[in-house]
Amino acid sequence: MIKAVFLDLGNTLIPMDCYSNIEQDVEYPFWKRKGYKGTLEQFKQLKAGTKVQFMKKAFRHSEDKHMWTKLIAMEALGCCPDDEIIADCWKLTKNYYVKKAKLRDGTLKLLEYLKLKKMKIALISNNWSDVASEAINYLDIRKYFHNIIISEDVGAVKSELKPFVVAIEKSALKPEECLMVGDDKEDSFSKNLGIHFVLLNAHSNNLNVDYDYKITDLLEVKKIVEGIA
Repeated sequence: MIKAVFLDLGNTLIPMDCYSNIEQDVEYPFWKRKGYKGTLEQFKQLKAGTKVQFMKKAFRHSEDKHMWTKLIAMEALGCCPDDEIIADCWKLTKNYYVKKAKLRDGTLKLLEYLKLKKMKIALISNNWSDVASEAINYLDIRKYFHNIIISEDVGAVKSELKPFVVAIEKSALKPEECLMVGDDKEDSFSKNLGIHFVLLNAHSNNLNVDYDYKITDLLEVKKIVEGIA
């Protein structure tokens, strides 16, 4: 019987489409002012080239928070910017992520349903604590969650399992009594602990991910909960 539902944040509750123009709106103009000479498309390629290196270390420790900013700056300007520039860039991008955040269709209905069913609801996100916290407050959804587990707070990302372990412990339940809903491979690692995994495949991507259930609409989680319960 399912007694808890764990939900991912980015691209599950908040579609990443919300941030598709971040380079054009924020990052490219910022680095142009700092001396970058390339075009917008060149900047996008430059940023994409730094993503793999960033993701290898990201979202675990606060001291790594500005790592991507530094990587981009090294590629764009050929030097590491001073702390003030890094702080300014972080503030701009963080505010953009918060103010542009919108909930995926069906999110509030699902949260209300789970609340009525007296499910324990947890949010589990590979994210920085301040970005996640401000976005959650901005969207006014904190009231639905019994627990909020952010990778920076626990010092590990989902593929390292610790965020799921913390969620299980805080819920005081067995793994098989929990359901994880997410959109990618990081979320699927919950299955390694015996948690049921629901893959939200909203864009019909052919992801090589192990899952128990696949959905295209968040409200389909209701049927899964009712079917398992």
